[in-house]
Amino acid sequence: MSFLGSVFSKDQKTSEFRQAWIDGLRSEISQLIAHANAIRGAAAVGYPARSELYDAAKDHFVGITVAKTSILLRLNPSEENSAKLIGHVNALEKLMDTSPIDLAGCQKEEAALVATAQAVLKGEWSRVKRGEPLFFMTKIIGLFVFLGAPLILGARYFGWF
Repeated sequence: MSFLGSVFSKDQKTSEFRQAWIDGLRSEISQLIAHANAIRGAAAVGYPARSELYDAAKDHFVGITVAKTSILLRLNPSEENSAKLIGHVNALEKLMDTSPIDLAGCQKEEAALVATAQAVLKGEWSRVKRGEPLFFMTKIIGLFVFLGAPLILGARYFGWF
């Protein structure tokens, strides 16, 4: 019984960590896009030199780098949707580094980034709801032992088989 309690407790804690991971990724993607929007707004003003744009939006350029790095450190590039998301993050950063900034291209890339991020977040949320595979199997086996053993013993006691 304490074994099952331990398994359930561990599964709950893992789910909490996954939920925090989901919330963190969601926040970092929001920050990345917010900084990109601010830079696009500054670019729309039409600074004559790239250095003037950088001076005006320096904090946002730094913010993009911080958000991008945080996102990349969260993702596993060997997972298909994560690899796609990494590609969109890198593509957005590259578009922000062009001169002049391709405003329409940035908006298009942001939309693709959000769509891919939603797929990644949905996959992680499914893991949270389902539970970790090892814990899931342990729960199934534990429930079978906990519920099945008394039923089998009872059936044998009453001579049902």
